[in-house]
Amino acid sequence: MNGISQNTKSSLHHVAQMNKLGTLFFVVFFLIQNSDNFAQQIKTLTVTKDNKIDQRDYLQTQENCILFCSTNELKSFKQTLETEAKNGQNIFLIQLTDLSNFSVHNTDLSNAIIIKLPYELNQQLCQRTIPVGWSINNLDAERSFVYAVQRSANGQCSKEEKILLFQEMFLKCLDLVEKSKKTIEFSSYNNQQISEENKNYHELLTTLSQRFDSIQIAFDEFRQQEKSINNKPNSLGLEWNNSF
Repeated sequence: MNGISQNTKSSLHHVAQMNKLGTLFFVVFFLIQNSDNFAQQIKTLTVTKDNKIDQRDYLQTQENCILFCSTNELKSFKQTLETEAKNGQNIFLIQLTDLSNFSVHNTDLSNAIIIKLPYELNQQLCQRTIPVGWSINNLDAERSFVYAVQRSANGQCSKEEKILLFQEMFLKCLDLVEKSKKTIEFSSYNNQQISEENKNYHELLTTLSQRFDSIQIAFDEFRQQEKSINNKPNSLGLEWNNSF
């Protein structure tokens, strides 16, 4: 009977340890999934006549990102961004093939840079950052903060000049977003995120506490049953042995 008791205790201890390990893994996974400290991603997409609808739908679902579109090769510009861009928003470099325009959020990306953020951009900061001859407009303030940065200056320029102008403007947009992290709007958004994460963390701890309590209660109940069996070895002990 004592051998069975020790084996059973060992089994329960092993189960409890496995539950703790599983719980620890879940906590680590939860914290990783909810961490904002991921490296910035620079993705290059090729858009053609055949896939433009699918690519449009994909880009419109992306959050916290900046979109840059060109009919020219973007490899060298991507290398520039990899050395100059900081961690933060996801960057999508969109290469057009057999197309002269491509619309996302009802805006032609061949003539605009799209910035999509989870918080509002500070208007004064925009005015200080966006140079004369350019404009920045919120496309849909009611549902999300999607901004279109467009060239508003009159006058013609060559294709090569336009490419350089938009590349320089794109770097200014990255700088704008980086500076926006020091504004009241971002602080408000960040406080909301922290509050939500604290709420989720509290709910997780409550769930884990309940889970450990259940294990402890089950173990205590087993010990009480074991004591009862030890007190009646000629009756319940035989039945307990047979059950094992």
